[in-house]
Amino acid sequence: MRKLWDLPSDDILTFSGPEWLLLLIDRVNMEEAAQLLLILWRSWFVRNELTHGGRWIPIESSVSFLASYWESLSSIKHGRPDDPKGKKPVKETMAPAGGSTPPRRAWQPPESGWIKINIDGAFSETFGEAGIGVIVRDHLGQVILSAWKYMDGGGSVEQVEAWACREGLALAPEWAPRPAIVESDCAMVIKYLSCPSVQRSPSTFVIRAALEEAEKLPAVKFCHVGREQNGVAHLLAQMAKRLRHSAVWRERVPVCVEQVYAQDVNPAINH
Repeated sequence: MRKLWDLPSDDILTFSGPEWLLLLIDRVNMEEAAQLLLILWRSWFVRNELTHGGRWIPIESSVSFLASYWESLSSIKHGRPDDPKGKKPVKETMAPAGGSTPPRRAWQPPESGWIKINIDGAFSETFGEAGIGVIVRDHLGQVILSAWKYMDGGGSVEQVEAWACREGLALAPEWAPRPAIVESDCAMVIKYLSCPSVQRSPSTFVIRAALEEAEKLPAVKFCHVGREQNGVAHLLAQMAKRLRHSAVWRERVPVCVEQVYAQDVNPAINH
């Protein structure tokens, strides 16, 4: 199905005059009218950012955001209320007898000889700021490296997650050139990385860049995990966005994530 933001401007703004918008909406179908309203909403947002904040948002970022947002709305319409990172809504569950809570799903170490690269992205649509987090560990759970990076001008949650995958895969060959498992809690990006030939994503160029980096490793597997199994990368991404800071550390993690890292290695540790 065609989308209005994929069409030349001459095909969209055919009419002029005080009622051009009403005439245009009357001409197109319901979905195209909804897409037009999204374009106008995004245009107003970009205008306000430039007028009041002095920040220009590239057209490519708006196209990526609109495509991702429309895909999310379509998923909700068809009964698939996933969030932008592919996680299902949390459902209430009955506690086991005795009032105890279900055990926390822990991070799982890779097989001997393999490494595991956990990545995550944090994105603020309001300010266009993003942070990505990466942690690489071996089969004993020992840290090979941790990294976080601040990004300004991210297009969407999906795009930031794809950049995080690319960053993790770019770092691994230099410091740990072993077979790797890449884990993310963004189901859509993992799907695109696993099946690049069938994807039609606004993040295509980032996905391809990530796959090019993956070719530098002996083998790579891509896996989708829940947030509770990706806690360290999540905190690193949030820290990067909050502090507007970037760094790569060898064999250690920042103090602010040490507790979550310890829980990954030893799930019996109390929260």
